Amino acid sequence: MAKQWYELTFNPLQPLHIGLGNYGVVAPTRIFIPGKTMWGALTYVYGISHDKEAQDLTDEETSLFAGISNFYPVIDNEILFPNYRDREFCLGDKTERKFRYLYTDTFISTGISGADQSAADKSLHEIEYILPASKEKANKPLQWKGIINVDKTTVDDFLQAGLHVHVGGERKYGFGLIEMENQIPLEKPKMWNLSDDMTSFEFSDNKPIVHFVEDNNKIVQGISETWVETEKNDEKAISFHRRKRVYQPGCMATISNLKLWKGCLL
Repeated sequence: MAKQWYELTFNPLQPLHIGLGNYGVVAPTRIFIPGKTMWGALTYVYGISHDKEAQDLTDEETSLFAGISNFYPVIDNEILFPNYRDREFCLGDKTERKFRYLYTDTFISTGISGADQSAADKSLHEIEYILPASKEKANKPLQWKGIINVDKTTVDDFLQAGLHVHVGGERKYGFGLIEMENQIPLEKPKMWNLSDDMTSFEFSDNKPIVHFVEDNNKIVQGISETWVETEKNDEKAISFHRRKRVYQPGCMATISNLKLWKGCLL
């Protein structure tokens, strides 16, 4: 069955921690959800719904949701797409600093020593997380939107309102649960760098790209990072592979004929 593009909307039921790695005792969060994180979350729930462990999924099943974008916060029905202003990363019209001030907080945790129930040595750590709503302004909840390229059968059988998915880390602290509000056929493809006929991605050197982009010599400007994926090997174990350089969302480029794969244009 032919695939088409859908826009998915999720409501957060718990705070989210989208890991960036640890910096000393602090574990910061990304302020958007990478496509590969959402792909992993959907694939995991899909496996459970079909009574399968992750290692038992076929290649076709593991790639079912791979044509997926990053998911960005939505405030007052406006998607906060990535961009740079005065060399500072922004989501929509909010600088990263402003967004973190309004929509993130921190959770402090420590391990407990079994001997005397005191704090264990070197166990203190601070976890940053994204709140479901503004901590200062009333009636300013967040939603999350992204797009996915799937067939209608998958939508009808699985991607339905009420679907619960855990994204990100630190679930043991009550983080990560989101619920699908709806899915609709994509109506504004250019917002997601897609052509009007939704068959290709279109870029110019003055419009930010809302996806990660695999490193190439046509990036006009942007910030790079190391991209790591996981894959089943022949023994069905999970191994790290394909470390590569990518540019973060908000970069600019003059490129074409790329494929969206887990939030990254390849």
